[in-house]
Amino acid sequence: MNRRTKHLTALIVFWVASYAQGATLPHAAVCRVSNQVGNSTNYGSGTLVSRDKTTAIVVTCWHIFRDEGVGKVKVAFRKSCHYGRVVGKNPAFDLAAIHIARPDVAPAPLATVWPRGGDTVHWAGYGPVGKYAAGTGRVTRYMRTIRTGANETLELTGHAQQGDSGGPIFNEQGQLVAVLWGTDGRTIGGTYGGRVFKFLRKCRPGVICSPPNPRWKPSPSVAAAPPIPSAPTRPLVPVQPPAVTIKPARPASGDLAAIKKEIAGLRAAIAQLKTVAGPQGEPGETGEPGPPGPRGSQGDTTEVDYDKITAAVVSRLPPMTFQTERPDGTVIKRIEVGLGGIVPFTLFPIGGE
Repeated sequence: MNRRTKHLTALIVFWVASYAQGATLPHAAVCRVSNQVGNSTNYGSGTLVSRDKTTAIVVTCWHIFRDEGVGKVKVAFRKSCHYGRVVGKNPAFDLAAIHIARPDVAPAPLATVWPRGGDTVHWAGYGPVGKYAAGTGRVTRYMRTIRTGANETLELTGHAQQGDSGGPIFNEQGQLVAVLWGTDGRTIGGTYGGRVFKFLRKCRPGVICSPPNPRWKPSPSVAAAPPIPSAPTRPLVPVQPPAVTIKPARPASGDLAAIKKEIAGLRAAIAQLKTVAGPQGEPGETGEPGPPGPRGSQGDTTEVDYDKITAAVVSRLPPMTFQTERPDGTVIKRIEVGLGGIVPFTLFPIGGE
């Protein structure tokens, strides 16, 4: 073995060991995918699987585009970034294909056979903040989903994170065996490579017109894969792409149910408060004077005899008394006068004259 061969062998061993140990050395064909719609951006991962002289194809997950729709699509490799166009989708198997300009990156080869139970595989992705990470797990089984009804989901041990959706699952030879789409916290699920290859041939025959390996043959039904008795039974859920958005995030169905329950509780509490009289509050400020009221109806116009009324009142007043006195104070006469007229006076002698 010459020096050059030893050096190449050491690089290959280092690359495999890096995956086995969960190192963060980025795989050149793995990229970060972003889908910007308005002020909202969803992130995922992808894998370069084919290229010709001017264009290339990246495979990723469809649920990166499912909720918000397809917007401004970007594909970022370690040293280059490209705008892309979605040219194919398969919602049932959660697959999407993105067409980009040819990057200076070699595509990842598709596997010619699928892994079996107990085989070691490696997954990779750019996570929620765009930091590359890789992990290692073992194949547990092939499982079916409600959407597909076919045993074409590869399940392996491990835990993916938001932003890993669409990332690759490689075998020990660095070949793509599945496209990661979900996790339950203990296991990871991905659409297996046979389905991925069929999808790519249909969505872009001009670019992917032949299998990646001359020995490739369409795989038989995955249901024939050997069962693994110790396979987990918990269902997988899609790894939701992280969103960077200015508008409020759309609540999940579980969150929406909790919100509705809380609203119902608040309404019941408010209804109960309405039946209990609270303490009297402080008097409010005096308002502005209101407008004048309507004019009253005209009163009785019967004439009043004011002279008669005046005479009746005056006649009830007590009379006034006047008297005449001598210089020594002797009264010589007295007169009583009423306002209703002069009362006849009485003159009577005083002192015996």
